[in-house]
Amino acid sequence: MQITDQINVLDNESIKAIVTHKLTDKLTDAFTDTGTEPTTDHLGPKLKTRSNTRSDLSPTPITEPARLALGIKQHFETIYTTEYHVSDYPSLEGYLERNLFFVTAHFDLRNVQPSRTQRPTQLAEFEKLHFQISRKMLGNKINRAHKRSQQPLTYAFTDFEGSRYGSSAGRLMPHVHALMLVRPHLLESFRVATFEPRLRSFTPSLREVSIDPFSTQKGTVQNLISYCMKGWAQTRRDNADRDDLWALLPA
Repeated sequence: MQITDQINVLDNESIKAIVTHKLTDKLTDAFTDTGTEPTTDHLGPKLKTRSNTRSDLSPTPITEPARLALGIKQHFETIYTTEYHVSDYPSLEGYLERNLFFVTAHFDLRNVQPSRTQRPTQLAEFEKLHFQISRKMLGNKINRAHKRSQQPLTYAFTDFEGSRYGSSAGRLMPHVHALMLVRPHLLESFRVATFEPRLRSFTPSLREVSIDPFSTQKGTVQNLISYCMKGWAQTRRDNADRDDLWALLPA
C-alpha cells in the first residue's frame, strides 16, 4: 500500500497530527496493519523510525511554523513521487504548476446561522465551499472512500488583516488562504466547478474569491505555503483556538 493510500484511511485530525509531527497511535496502527515498515522520510528528519513498533516512534509536539510548512511541502512531494511517473512531470515544480491552486476567500458571516455546536467562522464556510466543489466534480456520496481520495487535497488557513507586516493581533478582517492540489485527470472538472458564479451559488456567504495556479515565477512553493499560514503562525501558541485556524480537507 502506498504512503498516500495509508494516509487516506486516516481522519482529518490524524493527518494534521502527522504533518505537525505529532505521531499518534492511529498512525502506528495504520502502518502495523499493512505489514509494512513505516516510511517517514517525507515528514522530516526528526521522524525517522527503524520499525513499525510503537517503542521506536519519536513523537514531537506541534512545532514552529517553518516545520509545519516543510511538512506540507513534503506531503505534496510524497504524492508526486509515489503516484506520478517522471515522464509525466519531470520535476515537483512542474507538477505543482499544473495542479496546485492558491485560493483566497472572504465570507460574510452576518447571515450565516450558527449550528448547535459551532459558531460561523471563515474556515467553516470554506469547508462548505470545498465540499460543494468536490460534489460538483465527483457527484453525490463524495465521502465514499474511492471519491474521498479524488477530492482536492487542501490546506486552508485563517488569515487576518496586517499579518503580511507581522501584525495580526487584532484579528481584523478574517479571511481564508488555501492551497488546493487537484488530481491531473480532474483539472477540467475543477475548472468547471470553480467558475465564480457557480461558487457563489454553492455558498451564499461567499463575498470574494480568487483562484490562481501556482507559478514558480512568483516564488517558491515554500514561500507560498508560508504566506498562506502567516495568520496562524502569528497566533500565540497558548491561544485556545490556534489549532482551529487551519484545516486539512477533505475532513
